[in-house]
Amino acid sequence: MRERKKKTMLQFLPKKEDDWITRQMIILPFFYLLLGMVFATPSLATRLFIEHELKANPAFMQFVSMTVTLPWIIKPLYGLIADSIPLFGYRKKSYIMIFSVVSLLGWWLLAVLPASVMTTFCCMLLSSLGLVICDVVVDSLLVILAQYEQGSSIGNIQSNTTAMRSVGYLLGAVLSFFFLRSTNEDDPNRFPPRMFFNFTAISTFFIFIFAFFIHDVKVSDGDSKDVIGEKIATVKRCFENEDIWKPALFIFLFGATPTSSSAFFYFLNEPVDKGGLGFDSHFLAVLSIFASTSSILGAWCFRCFLKNKSIRNVLIGTTVLGTVCSSFQLLLISRYNLELGIPDKFFAIGDDVLMAALSRIAFLPILVLAARITPKGVEATVYASLISISNFSEIISSSLGSILTSML
Repeated sequence: MRERKKKTMLQFLPKKEDDWITRQMIILPFFYLLLGMVFATPSLATRLFIEHELKANPAFMQFVSMTVTLPWIIKPLYGLIADSIPLFGYRKKSYIMIFSVVSLLGWWLLAVLPASVMTTFCCMLLSSLGLVICDVVVDSLLVILAQYEQGSSIGNIQSNTTAMRSVGYLLGAVLSFFFLRSTNEDDPNRFPPRMFFNFTAISTFFIFIFAFFIHDVKVSDGDSKDVIGEKIATVKRCFENEDIWKPALFIFLFGATPTSSSAFFYFLNEPVDKGGLGFDSHFLAVLSIFASTSSILGAWCFRCFLKNKSIRNVLIGTTVLGTVCSSFQLLLISRYNLELGIPDKFFAIGDDVLMAALSRIAFLPILVLAARITPKGVEATVYASLISISNFSEIISSSLGSILTSML
C-alpha cells in the first residue's frame, strides 16, 4: 500500500528521479532551520546595539526595522528573475550561493566597522537583501514539493518547514539567553552584540553550503529564453482566482494595523525609575525562547488539527483570539495586571506565547493553498508575491507605528 501511494505522489516525475523528492523533503527543512537562526540570533542583539551603542530613540529603531524590510516587499521581482533568468546555467543553486555571500558580507561588516547610524543602516539592508533572495529561491522548491503531496499528506511540507524555521528561532533565542547577559560595558560577563553579528555571518555561510545539496537541473540556452511578459501574465491570471486574492487581501488588512513593537520593547527594557518594567536582556531572551517554542506548537497544532479545516473558519478564529490577546498589553502598560495579582514577567510571557502561536496558525493555511494552485514555471514569483503582501503590510504597520510613536 505504501509503495502504491509513493508511486501516485511521484507519477509526474521521471523514473530515474523517483528518489529526488525524498531527498529534498529531508534537506529543505534544514534550510529553514538555518534561516530561522539567521533571523533570530541577531534580533535582540541588534535592538540592544541600536539602543545602547547608537543611543537611538524608539522611533529610529522602528524606522530601521521598517527600512530593512523593504527588500522583502519586492520578493515577486526576485522570483520573476529567478524563474526567467538562470545564473551560470542554474535557477536555484547559483542564486543561493551568490546572495548568501552578500548577506554574510553585510553581517560581517556590521561586526567590524565603527558604530554609526549610516553603517548600521547600510549593513542591515545588505544582509536583508541577500537573505531575501535566498528565501525566494528556496520557497520555489518548497512549492514544487508541496504539489506532489496527496490526500492526508497535503500541508505537511509547509508545517514541517515552518516548524523547523521556528526551531531556528528558538536556537537563536537560546544563544541570546546564554550570552546577552548584560548591556553594561564594565560587566565581565558581557557578550557584546557584535559577536552575535559574527555568529550570524557564520550561520549564513552554512546556507551557502546548503546550496550544493539542492536538486537543480542545468538549463541550456534554448531552455532559458523564457519571456518575462508571459510569466507576468501567468501570475496575473493566478491572482484573478478569488481563492488567492481574497486571502491575500485579508493578510494585508490584518497586517497593516499600526504596531507599537519598538515602543513596547523600550517599555520592557527601560529602568523602572524611567517608567519601564526594567526587564534585562536575559529575560528578553527568555521571551524570545517562549515565543519560538509557541510558534513550533502552532505549526504542530495546524498540522494535527486544522489543516483540513476551512480557511475562513481558521482565519476568523485566529483574528478574534488575536484581537483579544493583543489587548492584554494594555493591562501590562496600565499595570492593572498587578492589581489582578499577575506578575509582570509572567504576564509578558503569556502574551508572547499566545500571539506567536496564533500568528503561525493564521498564515499556514494560506501558504498551503498558494502552493497547491501555483502554476508550473512561476513557483517563485507567485509564492513570493503572497509573502511580499504580508511584508508590505508590515511596512505599513511599522510606518504608522513610527509616526504615532514620534507624536508621543
